Amino acid sequence: MASDRDPSITLRAGVEIIALALLPVDPSRQVYTILRKCFVDYFGEFLDSVFAEKSPEWRLKISQTQKRFEEVVSWVSPPYKPMTSEQALSLIDGASPAVWRDAVLRSVGKHPRRGQPRSKRHLAVWALDMKCLDPSLTLRAATDVLCPCGKATGQHTDKCREQLRQQINRLVKFLKTLGYDFTWERIGADGRRESE
Repeated sequence: MASDRDPSITLRAGVEIIALALLPVDPSRQVYTILRKCFVDYFGEFLDSVFAEKSPEWRLKISQTQKRFEEVVSWVSPPYKPMTSEQALSLIDGASPAVWRDAVLRSVGKHPRRGQPRSKRHLAVWALDMKCLDPSLTLRAATDVLCPCGKATGQHTDKCREQLRQQINRLVKFLKTLGYDFTWERIGADGRRESE
């Protein structure tokens, strides 16, 4: 029996469920909330384009929506950490398909891609969210809280601060392409970005 449901509505509901599982709602974080909304929208667009009728532009549309989606994911996802052998063994404990067990065991200790991981992007999101909550926050104070180098508060170098500043600038540039201005210096006294 055929279903009367619109498949795109069912697809969008599934996207929202996935987003809730991967990116919980946090209205206190303005930048994160915008990126989360983009995650839902772009993931939905990507799935719509995958299941769309195949046309000459079909592959191009898929690659464009995938690229936009992956950009958002790179900002909201913490860096990937390779799986340890203990994690792999606990994951496959009681698993029946041998293919699954073999695939999990082969992934132990491996990074997903070559090159330098985008390890500090999620810290820029946190920094801008902190700045929105406390407009008097300085970049030095944000670095003291967020820098993963392991140094004590107040011991972070100019290099630590510069790395965070560069990631914040990249995030601000990306947000501007979406129509939002979260430039560090422009975040207003009430914690929100000022309009032009």
